[in-house]
Amino acid sequence: MEENNMSIDEIRQRRLNRLLSQQPQPQPTETEVSVSSINLKEKKEELLPSSVPMDTSESTKPESMEIEETEKNSKRKSITQESGPRKIENIQPLNQLNELNLIENIFQVKIQSDKEPNQDNSIFTIILDQTFLNYQVFYREIIQEILFNIITNIDENFLNKTLNDRSLTFILDSYKRMSISFNTQSICLKYLVDSYSRVFKNTKSTQQYDKELLENIFAECRLQIVRNIILLLNGNYHRNTYNLTESQLTPLLIANYVPNDLICHLITESSLTQSNCFHGSIKFKNDFESIFIPIVNSLSQKMNKNSLALSETEYMSPLYVLRELCEIKIEQINPICSLMSEMSNWIPNSGNSEWENNGKMLAVTSVFGPFFKLSIFPEEDPKIVERYFRRDTESELTAETLTLISKQLHPILAATRTELHRIVKALVYNKQSRENLINFLKYTIRYNYKRSNIQLNESIVCGDGYMLNVLFILHELARPIKKEKVELMPLFDSKISPIRITDDESKLNSDKEKYLEWLNALPKSTEKPNFNTDIFFLTMNCHHISVISIISKYMRRVRVIKELNKNVEELKKSENNWKNTPLANRYRKIIQRFQNKVKVSVFDLIVKFMFQLK
Repeated sequence: MEENNMSIDEIRQRRLNRLLSQQPQPQPTETEVSVSSINLKEKKEELLPSSVPMDTSESTKPESMEIEETEKNSKRKSITQESGPRKIENIQPLNQLNELNLIENIFQVKIQSDKEPNQDNSIFTIILDQTFLNYQVFYREIIQEILFNIITNIDENFLNKTLNDRSLTFILDSYKRMSISFNTQSICLKYLVDSYSRVFKNTKSTQQYDKELLENIFAECRLQIVRNIILLLNGNYHRNTYNLTESQLTPLLIANYVPNDLICHLITESSLTQSNCFHGSIKFKNDFESIFIPIVNSLSQKMNKNSLALSETEYMSPLYVLRELCEIKIEQINPICSLMSEMSNWIPNSGNSEWENNGKMLAVTSVFGPFFKLSIFPEEDPKIVERYFRRDTESELTAETLTLISKQLHPILAATRTELHRIVKALVYNKQSRENLINFLKYTIRYNYKRSNIQLNESIVCGDGYMLNVLFILHELARPIKKEKVELMPLFDSKISPIRITDDESKLNSDKEKYLEWLNALPKSTEKPNFNTDIFFLTMNCHHISVISIISKYMRRVRVIKELNKNVEELKKSENNWKNTPLANRYRKIIQRFQNKVKVSVFDLIVKFMFQLK
């Protein structure tokens, strides 16, 4: 971290001095031993005298800055070559000029000894001293110098030129949808992702090089690119740019711009290094946490604002991205699943008594809750009404119209639930996150248990669509369970499971004293229930606060509709008695209000039972 207090010129000179003073030399031939041993020290002193600072303020500025136009597929690319960091034992020095041209093609740069106009399609022109180029340097140092020059020279002028590039339209739209600003850090990140992709393109097009040297160069390029992405996302290049709730990498993931192999390599490399990134009083264990926690948080925030009335790209992209991240497996572990389940906002304030019965707060503030929020109920998503049930006239909805809308909404709802189930399945298969997922489902049902009450305060519980999504997931998890593997004891033991039969529940063929006597006579179990038992009883309890609760609400609304219709008919029958009185306008407003309530109630029932419970 000493480089944070140094200028760019001092950092560059320090790196070049280290390059010339510490790197091992290639083995000379017998006729060159005496010459190399005498002239090496003189060459170093002549090239970089320690007392003279390097002036690179003018020489390292790019001459030509034209963004390369590359076409990206709509689906994220999958590169089959090995993407993890490779241990390179015998790193060979860079032999000019073939290997240097190969590195230039990968990073789209032109390395020159003097300031000449750039004639090719390179993004940057990097000026290096001719003596430095003549000296046999290691390609690792060349790659580091290239990336450092490019990232530190991208400024606002380059950003303004880039914004006019039509090839970036879909990326800019992705940043806009995520409400993340597109800045110089975004340009640097896009350049590094493009360079990583070009490594594999050059792998297929280079056949005349030495295979061992070629593999080492490509592996080193990938490694240095990933390490610079880590530094960039942690805010080491641009100060005060780290944010715990959003990441510059998320819009690129949403736009399917990042190869899967780059994500795997980023997870592997960031898990090996200790993080120097702070956010307030939070200190991360490693770079993996400091990089992927903002990504998960930004996806969760996006889902909190999502609606099924938007385009498919809007509401499905966060689910696709999280599913792909959760399904990445490294050494029989799903790292993103483990990270999500161990985040502080997985079950926020689970020990706070004020949150004990507030299911809506859990759904909004937890990192995983917003992914269950997609619903077509009007009280949860009013945009559904505006898009699918907007009527310009006072005519009623016909059966044909409702059938057509039903055919449109059912596949949408099924697709979102399928993606959600794949995410949950990845959390279940990962041993480190399985127990935390069960706890999340337990607290979700526990905090929403008042939904089974007749008198309900809907401001402290989750909506009907949210609970039906939870029930769908539990049904899919309980489908392969065999009844022989289900234990009975956790249903009555409060120390083992928060979901249990309480003492004040109504009992059939028993009073409270007999029930307590029977309960005390049961053998006590100290072991935690198995996964099958947890899922079985969670599914059973979820029925009471989801489907059964909605059916009860339906019956109450049917009665309300009948009463409203009855009141409207009575007022209309007595119209002759009040139409010529001063209260006529008041009675007409009452009739109109009752009719509007009937329309809203009938519409809500249609939505619930045509599109959710079918």
